[in-house]
Amino acid sequence: MKLSSGVARIAEMMAKGVPVGLGVDGSASNDASNLANELRIAYLLQRLYYKANAPTGAQLLHIATQGGADLLHREDIGSLEVDKCADLFMVSKDRLSLAGCFDDVAAIPATIGFQEPVDLTMVGGKVIYRNRKFENVEMNGHISKVNRHSSILR
Repeated sequence: MKLSSGVARIAEMMAKGVPVGLGVDGSASNDASNLANELRIAYLLQRLYYKANAPTGAQLLHIATQGGADLLHREDIGSLEVDKCADLFMVSKDRLSLAGCFDDVAAIPATIGFQEPVDLTMVGGKVIYRNRKFENVEMNGHISKVNRHSSILR
C-alpha cells in the first residue's frame, strides 16, 4: 500500500498454480518488518478485493510459512519439525483482542499483529523476544546503527 503498487492477485496466482509466499522488507518498503502485521494486511486486502473468492486465513498462514520456504528452496524452514530452524512467534490467546479467534484458524490472520506485539519470538530455536523485551540484544546500539546507515542512503 505504501508503494501504491496495487493488490497482489493471490487468488488468481493460486488458481493457476503459481507459487506464492509472504515476507517483509525493511523500513523502506513496509515500515515495521512485522510478518504478523503483513499477514493481517494481506488477509484483509484479499477479502476486500476478492470477497468470497479470497484465500482463506489458513491458506494465507501457509503462504506466510511453507509458501515462502518453498519459494526460497529452503527445506530447513517453513514448518515446525525436528531438524528445522524453529523460527516462530507465539501469541497468548488470553487477550481481549483475540477472544474467540483461536477456535477458527481463519480468524487468526485478521487479528494478530494489529494492536499488541507478539508474546514470544524464537529464531533458530533461541528466544530473542519475550514479555515485550528483546533478550540478549542491546537495542539502542542497533537502532543508532540503522539510523546512521539510513541517513547515508538518503
